[in-house]
Amino acid sequence: MSPKSFAAVALVAAALGGCIGGGSTLAGARLADADKARVSETTRAARALAPQAAAEADDELRRAREAQTAGDDVAANLYAERALAAYARVAILARLARAKEEEAAAQRALAEAETRLATHATARRDTDQEVADLDKQLRVARELHAPAATKPGDPDREKARLVAAQSLATSAALLCGAARLVSVEAPGLADAQKAVDAVRARLDAGAKSGAPHVIDAASRARAGCLTALTRARRDQAKDAPQTDALLGEVTSALSQAGRDKDVIATRDERGVVVTVRDAFRGDGLTPQSDALLKELARVAAAHPSVAVQVVLHT
Repeated sequence: MSPKSFAAVALVAAALGGCIGGGSTLAGARLADADKARVSETTRAARALAPQAAAEADDELRRAREAQTAGDDVAANLYAERALAAYARVAILARLARAKEEEAAAQRALAEAETRLATHATARRDTDQEVADLDKQLRVARELHAPAATKPGDPDREKARLVAAQSLATSAALLCGAARLVSVEAPGLADAQKAVDAVRARLDAGAKSGAPHVIDAASRARAGCLTALTRARRDQAKDAPQTDALLGEVTSALSQAGRDKDVIATRDERGVVVTVRDAFRGDGLTPQSDALLKELARVAAAHPSVAVQVVLHT
């Protein structure tokens, strides 16, 4: 072999040796990088969110180590690169999973907020309606307590006012009677009853001799009786549960008698009210009404502390 040929062979051998040595060094470096990626805090935190992807990355790293042990540095380098890419994918999948969880939490929070908003809106509407109702009641109460003076009118209007005054006087008598049932010592009851008696006397005189109408006095008398009843019931507000229980029993009695469709039990300023229509046939009660009143009497007897007021309309 000539000196020139020997030199060429030596250069080729040196080049091959450099390539082989460089490949081994590169594979070792990429394996080290893959090991660092495997034990990094990012990968540890991501394993729980992307366990399958983490297992695949570990498999790539295992293959890289096996290839290095077998002396196949090229394969080891390729597997190490794939392991690095797989660990990066694990981190990405974990971030995606966390983003989905945060989105789901945000959606739940939004749904809860919308539910609360709807509840508050409903409560607001109910409150506004209650305020409007109370405002109406306040205006009515003010008008009842201080009714505007009625100016004289033509004969037909005066007759209508006389009928209205009689109706107001009857309502006042019922309210005062209800107040007396609640408490005979209700504040203002005695004065209210005197006003009712005076109105009735004036109505009798007006009906006989054509005296001026007394609708204003009748309105004031009714307002006085309503005030007395309101005060009496306010003093006995602790009995509200008893009234609720009585209303429930009366409703049940109506249902048992088969009259819960045409007879309704309600509550007003007097307490529990049951209105029975078409109760009479001739001079006596109808069989259905007789049975119903007996059932109501049984309920009333079970509550001896509750007064009973019977009102007949003809």
